[in-house]
Amino acid sequence: MTSVNLVNLSHSEITHINSYAFQDCEHIGEIDLSSSLISNIDSHAFDQLYNVSLLNLKGNLIRLFEKTIFQQLAHTIKQINLDNNPIRCDCTLEWYLEERSNRYKLPDVCTGPIGYECLSPNELQKSQLICYQTEKNDNQSKEINFL
Repeated sequence: MTSVNLVNLSHSEITHINSYAFQDCEHIGEIDLSSSLISNIDSHAFDQLYNVSLLNLKGNLIRLFEKTIFQQLAHTIKQINLDNNPIRCDCTLEWYLEERSNRYKLPDVCTGPIGYECLSPNELQKSQLICYQTEKNDNQSKEINFL
């Protein structure tokens, strides 16, 4: 499979993408995993993919948008489509909020945690994340303790 340009596994019953799932497939240019049942992606699932320009994960059950999953693709990817996934707007989004790239198409609204439903991941600010607020409060507490 090393010379295949497009891998189309859309509308499948895939639920999990294991680490190195595309091992020895370095020539793949596009992967379509849309409209499947994917809820879990291992952090090294896309390692060893050096030419992928499009990754379509639209319409799955993906809740976490973690940097480690997509880090290997950062050099070649033109678009990762995660639209129509129940993405949680939690601290795993912090890296995205720092770099905000048009390469990532996220859903229009967050699906949690409580208090974040209906917020747009594209309009969310780092300061709105619970981990940032906790960190900020911890720093203020430390400053007060030194006075």
